Amino acid sequence: EQREAFDQVALPVVVRCQALVETQVPTGVPADEALRDRIRGVLRAAGASEDAARYVAEHCHEARCWGFLDALDEVAEPARLQPFWGVFRDWQTRVVLTSRPYAYQGGLPFDPVEYRLAPFSGRQTRALVERWYADGQEKVTGLLQTLRGSPALEQMAQNPLLLTLVCWLAGRYPITPELSRSQLYGWMVGDLLGLDRNGNRDPVRSAQLLPLLREIAWRWFNDNQGKRALRHEELRNW
Repeated sequence: EQREAFDQVALPVVVRCQALVETQVPTGVPADEALRDRIRGVLRAAGASEDAARYVAEHCHEARCWGFLDALDEVAEPARLQPFWGVFRDWQTRVVLTSRPYAYQGGLPFDPVEYRLAPFSGRQTRALVERWYADGQEKVTGLLQTLRGSPALEQMAQNPLLLTLVCWLAGRYPITPELSRSQLYGWMVGDLLGLDRNGNRDPVRSAQLLPLLREIAWRWFNDNQGKRALRHEELRNW
């Protein structure tokens, strides 16, 4: 809209933390240079042109840049992020770092302001269910009554991801107040394992993968109490 000079336009950059540490920083390469190169690569992979990706990488140290670093909890080896934390400390970039609480233990070379995701209010829960079943008021009414009738389900409905999964399951399973969370999680895991690349459910795929998942999850929990992400290489090997 030409309301601002080009060098004043905000530059938001979204990067998964794991994408920053997929490979080791080459010996002799400054962390600053390696971080810019990885930001450029992430932008290119997301569909940005080479010119746009290079421009953002060259200017990502400025105060007009917002770095959204997503999913710290999915990083299998958090120590490999240390060189980049030092770079962000020296840059003027504004950084928003997201993580599940169990994976965040502090240890950053700067003092962040900490926030926790607020639970959904009753009005927000209703809004999500109504949008999910926009053409089925009867389904909306029935599911909302079920959620209010079970303390366990009502608590799940305060979490946006879990509520989304409950709505997804309610389209195929009888969701009643008597259901336990473990029963719902069982349905969730089975259905998610059965999804193919096109989003179609394949019960055969689910049945084949579930025994493997149990073994891998138990082994990984014994190893680190589930507090560290499982690297793709380890998952494939197992």
